[in-house]
Amino acid sequence: MAKTGKTTSISNLHPDEERNFSLWIWAFGLISTLFSYKFGISDQIEQLPIIMRSMDAAYLQNDFFVNASQGFGPRYYYSLFVGEIAAVVGLKWAIFLLTLLSNLFLSLTSFRAASSLFANPKAGLFGAAMVMGMSTYEMGSDLVMYGAYLTPGLLVSPFVMGSMWMAWEGRYLQAAFLAGLASVFHVLYGLETGLLVLGAAFFANIFNKNYKEILPIIGAGGILVLFSLLTLIPYLQLEKSLDDQLFIDIIASFRHPHHYLPSYISRNLFDLSLFFLSVGILFFAFRNKLQTIIESKLKIRWFYAFGSLLLLSLLAGWLFVEIIPNRLFVTAQLWRLLNLFKWLFLILLGGMLAVNWDKMEPSEKILNLLAHISPLTMWYGHLNFSNQDKFRMLARILLCLSFGLLLYFSITDLFSFDVVFLSLVYAFCLGLILMARSSLSIAFLSLLVIFFFCQMTFLPGVLPEAVQKLSNRILKPSIFEAPYSEESLAFSGFMKENLPEEAIVLSPPGFGALRVEGRRALVVDFKAFPFGDGAIIEWYNRVNSFYGNKPAIQTRNMDELKSQQKEFYNQLSPAQLKLLRQKYPFDYAILPAAKYRNSNGLFEFGDWKLVNMAKL
Repeated sequence: MAKTGKTTSISNLHPDEERNFSLWIWAFGLISTLFSYKFGISDQIEQLPIIMRSMDAAYLQNDFFVNASQGFGPRYYYSLFVGEIAAVVGLKWAIFLLTLLSNLFLSLTSFRAASSLFANPKAGLFGAAMVMGMSTYEMGSDLVMYGAYLTPGLLVSPFVMGSMWMAWEGRYLQAAFLAGLASVFHVLYGLETGLLVLGAAFFANIFNKNYKEILPIIGAGGILVLFSLLTLIPYLQLEKSLDDQLFIDIIASFRHPHHYLPSYISRNLFDLSLFFLSVGILFFAFRNKLQTIIESKLKIRWFYAFGSLLLLSLLAGWLFVEIIPNRLFVTAQLWRLLNLFKWLFLILLGGMLAVNWDKMEPSEKILNLLAHISPLTMWYGHLNFSNQDKFRMLARILLCLSFGLLLYFSITDLFSFDVVFLSLVYAFCLGLILMARSSLSIAFLSLLVIFFFCQMTFLPGVLPEAVQKLSNRILKPSIFEAPYSEESLAFSGFMKENLPEEAIVLSPPGFGALRVEGRRALVVDFKAFPFGDGAIIEWYNRVNSFYGNKPAIQTRNMDELKSQQKEFYNQLSPAQLKLLRQKYPFDYAILPAAKYRNSNGLFEFGDWKLVNMAKL
């Protein structure tokens, strides 16, 4: 393999520093999980029922979505894997432990990658803290790199990022193995990452005239393809009965514009992305070349090749999705790859801080730590590291303005304070680690872990309500209590105890939790999207019948869409419901209580009433 420059190890540190660094690397993963973890939300509303069926063949046998999701599909290996673990430790423990392990290894991978890249363990410490604490932008994936809840994407994140690390280190077989393993659980994320990182290695070695490495890279690509065939072969055998344009309209415009359409993604973001990407440009503009902080020319060429291939992928993900729609490119969901840029750039930020750290005065160190709590304040470090005084002055002015914006946005609820809370905590932690005694750092770490553990269990119940409302994430209930609405939980409890197990229920929009908590089949749920052309068109027809045909792309966000779907649902008359029942059999319906006040309901809570359709 190619030699790519000197590396370092945490073992090169003084024993006290080694112990301190090791504790904090694992602590970043633990604290980020305890801070943000939630069970049963978002994508888990559609994933948990599939996992529960893998654990119990009798679970919701009458449910259209659960039945349509059996057999091979994008969630197949993931649901089997989680189901096997859940069979041993229980579902909620399995989800929590896998989330925790994914975050722990993402923190460790970030540390090792940055430490190796810059031959400086401090770079790893900074990089890991930023990856596990900083809120970036939602374009392409989530606002943060760490996971608040388990998904296939989070599960494979350490493998995907590890694949990038191995590729720039010239360890191509390991890179292919990690990306291939990721592709088993998330074929798009793993395969596309593997192709990008190995492609970048191919061109980097070509430009470096290091032709002897080409064959190992091609061999590594073969390993990646072999892994991917586990998913691709069954996928290619699935029936393709939908017209390509209708497929694109349903999956991209009607259901998932926030995942597939760049134009929709960008208009629905608070543009932290603009600040984050702008700092990326400044990184190259004011640091001249990567040679200033990375010694290996091959690694530098790998970064430029990777960036070029990523830009081409994003361009293709726009051109062949929005301008010349193509089913293959829509399915590829290429804008997800922006997540790779986020991680890589945070690693580079850590390296830049590390190589300048020992040159800074104590006051400058504090300012730089504070400047890296948000994309809004990251301007400071990049301008301040310039050799020109005018840029240093501009850096201080921008920092003051940025902190003012951050405070304004928090006060006006443009984003919640919890977006920067964890970054502030980690900035304080880094200051203790690098500017104070290690014993003080370890003592603070112990207190921090105890606090976050307590706030997830018994602490919220003993604190005054006003204190609990300080932040909806800093203080929250037990990690095993899904944060569903009171209405969802109330109806779930009644249905689980009083309705027959084979009952099928028609529910309003946003009641997908009834499958998990109520253990009863639903006619349809907008969130729970099946794969396979036949199931997709059946889901689409059901949604149109009960929730209306308003595409998500015509709304500003999912909350607005849900409100419009609820309005359509509430207007369905008894005659329409009876007619629809002939096409889509259901035994019970949760209907507007005010509209069906004279109907004999089985249960009523809030704005809704559970009605036996046979007696309507």
